[in-house]
Amino acid sequence: MKESRQLLLGCMTLMCVMKLAHGDTSESTSSSYYFGVDVGQTYLRPEVIDTGYTKTDKTDIGYGVLGGFSWSQRGRVEAQYHDLGTAKVASQSVEPPIDYRIFNFDVQYDLWKNANSQIFASIGLTSLDVDTDAPIEKENSANVKLGAGYEYFFNDLWSTRIAYSQFSGDTGFLSLGLNRHFGRDSDPTPEPEEELPQEILDEPQDQDADGVINDKDNCPNTLDKLTVDDRGCSIVFDRSFPDINFEFNSTSLTQKSKSILDGIAHELKNIPDQKVEVQAHTDSIGSDFYNIWLSNKRAESIVSYLISHGIREAKLTAKGYGETMPIDSNNTESGRAQNRRAEFKLIQ
Repeated sequence: MKESRQLLLGCMTLMCVMKLAHGDTSESTSSSYYFGVDVGQTYLRPEVIDTGYTKTDKTDIGYGVLGGFSWSQRGRVEAQYHDLGTAKVASQSVEPPIDYRIFNFDVQYDLWKNANSQIFASIGLTSLDVDTDAPIEKENSANVKLGAGYEYFFNDLWSTRIAYSQFSGDTGFLSLGLNRHFGRDSDPTPEPEEELPQEILDEPQDQDADGVINDKDNCPNTLDKLTVDDRGCSIVFDRSFPDINFEFNSTSLTQKSKSILDGIAHELKNIPDQKVEVQAHTDSIGSDFYNIWLSNKRAESIVSYLISHGIREAKLTAKGYGETMPIDSNNTESGRAQNRRAEFKLIQ
């Protein structure tokens, strides 16, 4: 009657744990299986009450083999066979051995885990075979098995495990094992990237989001927040301003030049942290030394005007290049007019 109740309790508990582990579908992966061996210390407590025998040796070395199947990252089933060694009892000069062998089937569930280790609990059913000539109660019956352990994975193929199993009231096993895994994948397969609809792929692309599509954009990496022309290029940078003029032989800006610089100041306020070099250039009339001096002064005059209109001084650098960087011929009046210019360059 006692054995029937134990068996019924074990079956009910086993079904509950299997349902819990099977319900762990949120982390499910492709199934895998494994085989292993273990060895360790056994604790054997044969029942000697009212037999006239006393226990003389209650521990031994046990060993076994096992195989398991995982259907999720946390749940698995496992079958084991163990030779748990021999206990000894004594009566007068007689000391008969008691051999323990056990087969069990259980469910394991990981209570905690990370990338390469896990702590688990197990519950299952055992078939215990006790072989002896001593007149003691032999527990060749089904019992409930409880256990817990820690497993460490060296890689996807090999792991080691330390575990304790209580097979029945008479039998316990503290073991160290080595397992070989098949089909285990520690990194779940990433979900495929969602493909964009064809109509989106067919739409004209604008890499720098300046409003000009790539096929027509002559400046494909325009700095964000800058105003661009129909070619996709900044209306301030990477171009010359021959209309920024000065009074004759002077560093004083004309009224027309000031109106142009007002627009440039508005544009620079969109990029308050960007450093800018303000360049001034001259034509070839006059000496080299004088043209360098004059262009430096005119660049400084432009910087002063921009600062007075809210541009941070630390972000502006004045630089005069004189007649060293012409963009047109200095042999014609129209060419010289183009060379007398101002430019604005982004700098790091």
